[in-house]
Amino acid sequence: MQFTSWVFTQRAKAPGLVASMGSIGGCFDNAVIESFWGRMQAELLNRQQWRTRIEPANAIFGCL
Repeated sequence: MQFTSWVFTQRAKAPGLVASMGSIGGCFDNAVIESFWGRMQAELLNRQQWRTRIEPANAIFGCL
């Protein structure tokens, strides 16, 4: 519920926009991306020490 609100939804609907999120307080809104980042962290980012911030960024984009 902290990331969605009735006011936000109404303001998006007023000009005809459709918000790309589920219902207020829905627990499945972020499930896919949370799963993706959890896997990315476990399978790639936590497996070695990174010397700079550029190294993990390059590793992520190298996987895509």
